Amino acid sequence: MGELVRQKRYQSNGSTSREKENFSYTLFSDIDFRNDSDATSFFRSDFRGAKFINVVFHLNNFDRADFISCVFIDCKFLQVDIAASEMKNCYFQNVEFVNNRYNNTSIQECTFQKCNFREENFLINMKNCEFNESTLNSCKFERSTTENITYNMCNISSVDYANMHAERYRFKSCIMTDIDIDICYIFGYFFFDTSIRSINIIYMGDRIEFTKDNMLNKFASNLWIQRRYYEFINANIIFDNLTHVIPLIKNAFNELVKNTDYSGRLEALNIFEILHFYTMCNQFDFKFVTEVMNFFDDFDWEQFSFENKLLYLSQTHKYKLYLSETAYDSKFIESANGEISFVTFYCNTDDYDNALDLIKKCLNEICETYGLTSDFEIIESRKGSWIITVALVASCALLLPVIFKRYIDIAIEINTKRKISKRISDRLERKNLKLEDLKQIADIAKSAGIVAIAKEGANSVDLSSISKILEMVKIGV
Repeated sequence: MGELVRQKRYQSNGSTSREKENFSYTLFSDIDFRNDSDATSFFRSDFRGAKFINVVFHLNNFDRADFISCVFIDCKFLQVDIAASEMKNCYFQNVEFVNNRYNNTSIQECTFQKCNFREENFLINMKNCEFNESTLNSCKFERSTTENITYNMCNISSVDYANMHAERYRFKSCIMTDIDIDICYIFGYFFFDTSIRSINIIYMGDRIEFTKDNMLNKFASNLWIQRRYYEFINANIIFDNLTHVIPLIKNAFNELVKNTDYSGRLEALNIFEILHFYTMCNQFDFKFVTEVMNFFDDFDWEQFSFENKLLYLSQTHKYKLYLSETAYDSKFIESANGEISFVTFYCNTDDYDNALDLIKKCLNEICETYGLTSDFEIIESRKGSWIITVALVASCALLLPVIFKRYIDIAIEINTKRKISKRISDRLERKNLKLEDLKQIADIAKSAGIVAIAKEGANSVDLSSISKILEMVKIGV
């Protein structure tokens, strides 16, 4: 099958006026516009689907030009009149921007990978963009409008974010030096693995100290009264007040039931966004995550309209994917060592003794390999073929899907448990076991410091035998 769209190659025609031309799906390669005697103008030209490789733009005019779904690799924009152009769904890699001119430039859904911005005075409308491993130095955004911007592993210095509309920023593993941020927006920003010490908070044109006492106890205190719930919750996370966060989340949703207008829906979605961001960054421990999930399981979503109910339930499902897709790290697994989980093994065999022996062998080997306590109890066994439920330390339960997904093609289901079923409760009573007894085993393991997640090079667990009979594993955390 041939190409769906045949890509053209840009050729100079000797003219510096290339205005209103159709350059869609054109390849620009190895061009240096600094060599032109006069700057080439691309006013109102169409660059949809164009690709730029090793191109140096200099003093060019791109006012009203359209860059839709373009790719820029190893390029430079030097003193270019970017003006009121539109950039949407574009990818920039190793691109340098220096002292360009902007005039309400529209930048939407773009990704900047290892790009460098120096001495840029932005006047832009930017939304849903991502900066990865990029550098911003001596830049201003005065009178700009920006929203939903993510910075990953960026170096940001001497940048003024304070004199514009700037909502919903995320900073992950960034280095920030001498950054100005307006107090009106700071509590809606998410920070992970990023020092906030070099942030200058601007309040009515003056700088104030970004300290816990100053920011949380003084300025953030009115957010809850103003029904800005997610910002108040986020302020507590920023200043490591995590013990307050879950009660605040519960109170916020109980209050949002009374506020069913659009602002309430936006507030609820912003709270979900907080949870998604910090949980995926593995900033919350096992107890925090499961308590939030249990709250969502127990919450009466019928109190909301049908449309909002669907919206919120989809968000709760997205949150649970953190566990079901094993997005957690070793620190999260270790934090579960003081809790108990129930794991049900569905075995395709009629030989109970063999199934039980293989399960015990598998669990013992996993615990030994990963330095976990090997105490567990067989709670229930049922034919069907054989369905065997085990109570064990939650950290071991969380390791099972991580290990099994590497080597066994079986269905794995992870659920939060709202309550123990009557059947399992009866089994515990017959064995004279209580959950407190099992948790005590876990607590001893935790206090003894024997939990050490396997490092690279640890012996793999031999799953060759159990893989022959195992069909499904259900984990209740």
